[in-house]
Amino acid sequence: MRPLTDDIARALSLEIGRPYSQSAGELGAAIEQFEWYAGEAERLFGETIASRQGGRLVIDHEPVGIVAAFSAWNFPVNLPVRKMAPALAAGCVVIVRPSEQVPMTTTLIIEACAAASVPAGVVQMLTGKASEITAHIMAANEVRKISLTGSTRVGQMLMVDAAATVKRFSMELGGHSPVVVCADADVDAAAVQCAMFKFRNAG
Repeated sequence: MRPLTDDIARALSLEIGRPYSQSAGELGAAIEQFEWYAGEAERLFGETIASRQGGRLVIDHEPVGIVAAFSAWNFPVNLPVRKMAPALAAGCVVIVRPSEQVPMTTTLIIEACAAASVPAGVVQMLTGKASEITAHIMAANEVRKISLTGSTRVGQMLMVDAAATVKRFSMELGGHSPVVVCADADVDAAAVQCAMFKFRNAG
């Protein structure tokens, strides 16, 4: 691995106690997301549609504005990157607010963006207590989109706050990783997969 990616993987392992091999795997998946969305940015074409009244209707893509990304501790590379990469591809500035438990990992991701020549101020990070940060972000008219991975309770609270300034919202809330094993499945293989995923992040 390159030195910077190695630093991020090691930080991830130090902050949440995950084996280095799993941390490196998550980092590889995050790099793929940046690459995929960078490719998608090249395909943000508008459309020209014939109008029933004559003339043409033109659809054009434009950034929604500043995106605030709130992420959880358990996948401290993939969760923020999954929010940052599409926002950047769409031309939006991103403010990342990581879990208080993983500030080092997220800091290194932001540094990696700077090393990749992302313009100053386009990717920003706020650390500290959620109670001292979130209210200011939610009240800011300049912030036009919220992306949250967290609990259902927090999602409900932020939806209420977002309504005041009519912010767009994307959420991944309260998952507990249920597993369905179908009757025609290979039960032994399913058991191995379930055990592997359930003991990720030290269980």
